[in-house]
Amino acid sequence: MKVKITRSSGNVFEDLGIPSEEAEYLKIRSTLMIRLLDLLPEHPVVTLPRAMELLKTTKPTAGKAIDALCQAGILAETTGRQRDRVYAYSAYLKVLAEDTGRT
Repeated sequence: MKVKITRSSGNVFEDLGIPSEEAEYLKIRSTLMIRLLDLLPEHPVVTLPRAMELLKTTKPTAGKAIDALCQAGILAETTGRQRDRVYAYSAYLKVLAEDTGRT
């Protein structure tokens, strides 16, 4: 059986057949989400302004990265407010609390 190998475009979403404009948006969004995820162990509690600072990006873009991590169940909003929200990397904080005996 012969397997056909096709070189990637550099955007997995485009390779999956998603239209170029949407594929580029998804690539950027996923890249920022991964960058924020990588920063969470050092900053397990974040606000939107802090995420903007960490990612060096705009409010809407940082907000989308936070929303994506919330939808994935990685971040959880802790205040219940509409403004000045605080997001926590709960699973990580739980492990830290267990390791220090503060459960």
